[in-house]
Amino acid sequence: MKTEKHSRWITAFLSVAFLVLLLTAAFPGMAEAANTGWVKSSGKVYYYTNSGKKVKGLKKIGSYHYYFDKNGVMQTGWKNMSGKYRYFQASGALGKAGRMKINQFQNIGGKYFYFNKYGAVVAGFRKINGKYYYLNTSTKLGTRGAAVQRKWVKVKGKLRYFAGNCSMARNTWVGKYYVKSDGTIVYGWIKLGGYKYYTNKKGVRQTGLVTIGKYQYYFDKNGRLLTNTTVDGYVINAKGIATKAAEEKENNTKASEEAAKAAEEAAAAAKAAAALTSGSKPKVLVVAGHGQGDVGAYSTWGYEYKYTREFANLIVQRLEATGKVDVDFYKNGSTSFDLYQQHKSTLSSISTKITGKGTVRKQVITLSKKNSNIPVIGNYDYVLEVHFNATAESAKDPKGNGTVKGSSWYINQYNKTYSMENAVLNKLVSVGFKKFGTGIYKSEGLYNARICQELGVDYGLLETAFIDDGDDMKFYKAHNKEMAIAVADTISAYLTK
Repeated sequence: MKTEKHSRWITAFLSVAFLVLLLTAAFPGMAEAANTGWVKSSGKVYYYTNSGKKVKGLKKIGSYHYYFDKNGVMQTGWKNMSGKYRYFQASGALGKAGRMKINQFQNIGGKYFYFNKYGAVVAGFRKINGKYYYLNTSTKLGTRGAAVQRKWVKVKGKLRYFAGNCSMARNTWVGKYYVKSDGTIVYGWIKLGGYKYYTNKKGVRQTGLVTIGKYQYYFDKNGRLLTNTTVDGYVINAKGIATKAAEEKENNTKASEEAAKAAEEAAAAAKAAAALTSGSKPKVLVVAGHGQGDVGAYSTWGYEYKYTREFANLIVQRLEATGKVDVDFYKNGSTSFDLYQQHKSTLSSISTKITGKGTVRKQVITLSKKNSNIPVIGNYDYVLEVHFNATAESAKDPKGNGTVKGSSWYINQYNKTYSMENAVLNKLVSVGFKKFGTGIYKSEGLYNARICQELGVDYGLLETAFIDDGDDMKFYKAHNKEMAIAVADTISAYLTK
């Protein structure tokens, strides 16, 4: 009896096993659970639906779009999809790599591109988020849509300037030219912030003695019309009309010399204006950090404010020698002036409102005019401020341990472009120095950076070397001229490319 029961149990088990084998043969998916979600296999990435099928083509997964080829392999980088140029994130973890860029600017290979809500790159003259941009119209993949930076471009038959942040300059000075709200150059009389300016038929801002119509006018070095004063033997009335003082009328020789000088200045201005269409010289302001009673950092190697002036002066000399840019050295490096302190005292009433977003731009301009020790920042294409870094007490190494710390930059938190600063660091590395940390550090508290960003002018604070590191200072002492050449040549080449 027991044997018969045991035999029936074995027969039932074998029957069930045979049935499972039949089902497995008929439905292979039962033998092994199907793949679902993201899967990386042999270096390729796939996405499987809940039913185990590979996704193909353009597909939205979660909040992002991805593109898979006919074999289900996820694609990255640039893709031409029926004439629409799209970009899919090149790297990252599963689910992050391959994301299609939409409704945003994206830095790809040092160039900025804007992708619309469909993920297609935008080209031509466009208004994006309240600002205007000119995006390359080439049909070449990876070039089409690249935003123009630091260049004059002829748009709709008129020259317009696109700044370092890629947006079109509006209602501001671009070097010696003033552009209005539509970005075009203004010709003739301009009234701004209580002052009058005059630009000639080429749009160049005039300075000194200028004949306009049947009258002569006198403009200061910043192009502002002078009134109710006497300058260089000219009496200037309330309307700004300049006439020769009585004693000057008797000196015919001097008068003819002045006339010749005025003619030379007018010819030089015309020559500069004529160069506009082929690209006028960018203008750089170099600022040495600290001074005016603030010595900056200190170590056994000395005071920071002295080194900033030494290195800034070397950079200025080299920039002038290149002949590619116009350069000003703030107060010629005088230790009696610190641009940070000048800004701080003059703009104290709005200092907390200055962020770099441009919301108090007009107030910054108006208040700055009240302090003759503050340069017209809007006249410059780039502001370079030179400093020397320092470490916490525990990390100080004035004697040197054989390893340099290196150079780095500080920029404003809203500055989206810093490829030039990276290029400077790479050049310093090529002469034997080192990049400190990540090299580029964004700051929301750097005062001069906030002001420049507020005015739409590119700014960088170069931390040249660590003043309390013996290895850094030994290298600087031995190679400061080569370092200055590296900085100056990279900046001038970048601004004029």
